[in-house]
Amino acid sequence: DAIPGPVNVFGHSLGGLCVLEAVARSTNVRRLFLYDPAIPRGPRPPGLIHIADKLDDILRTTGDREKMIETHLLEWTKISPETLARQKADTARWARRLGWAHTIPREYKGTQAFTVDMSRYAGISVPTRVMIGEKSHDGLKTSTQMVLDTVTGAERIVFDGAGHYGFTTAPETFTANLVKFFLEEDR
Repeated sequence: DAIPGPVNVFGHSLGGLCVLEAVARSTNVRRLFLYDPAIPRGPRPPGLIHIADKLDDILRTTGDREKMIETHLLEWTKISPETLARQKADTARWARRLGWAHTIPREYKGTQAFTVDMSRYAGISVPTRVMIGEKSHDGLKTSTQMVLDTVTGAERIVFDGAGHYGFTTAPETFTANLVKFFLEEDR
């Protein structure tokens, strides 16, 4: 609300949940674009908490941030080793990821304790587009449908051939969709 404007807002994964909460409270949003919003539904899967504990253990015992990111990407988001190698080859982006590795277990555990009240999002009336990766896991597909069922007028688009991190595997396609939506005239 402090930014002149109305502003366009984007959120991915847990960021999608965060911006839904923010947009539901703001009067200064022009358009909302979500990609694979992660909406927790009840207790988190035991596998997620196991990975969070594993990441905490890595951080506590070795501090190996690279191992933390690799574990998160390979064991939870299920990217392929080839995709991981491509991501690591982008050294600037990889360095940024290493910088926030310590936040991942906290995010996993934070969503465990958070109770979503979807009715809070029913009042969102800005143009909203929800992108789902064609290869994203079923939990994210369910989250996407929850948003579509709640936010009036929200539109769904499928990111063909992409998973949860499609903006890294097909950045041109992702960016074109995002920019096109944000540049559309308001009705």
